[in-house]
Amino acid sequence: MSDIQLVLLATAAPRDNGSLLPPPAAVGEAPARIRKAVQALIRRGLAAEVELPAYADAWRTEGGHAIGVVITDAGRVAIGIEPEEPESPATDLAEPSRSSL
Repeated sequence: MSDIQLVLLATAAPRDNGSLLPPPAAVGEAPARIRKAVQALIRRGLAAEVELPAYADAWRTEGGHAIGVVITDAGRVAIGIEPEEPESPATDLAEPSRSSL
């Protein structure tokens, strides 16, 4: 993995939305280099495109929709971070005992 790819993933991991964009200042102003790095991360499954509600952090647009790029669980693992568990209410899946019937 290249340094720029590592920086993009490491920056995205703690963000609430997991977005790779905007890139950190450490990456500098190199749009072609950033685009190439993001494309490689998508190809490797370390990042994924998602539809965004606004254009602010859009990676590209398609049919009038803003498309962003977020870190995937595989991307988190690649940089040594455990994937986030989805938040869901705890449920008791134990079957009722026959004595309670």
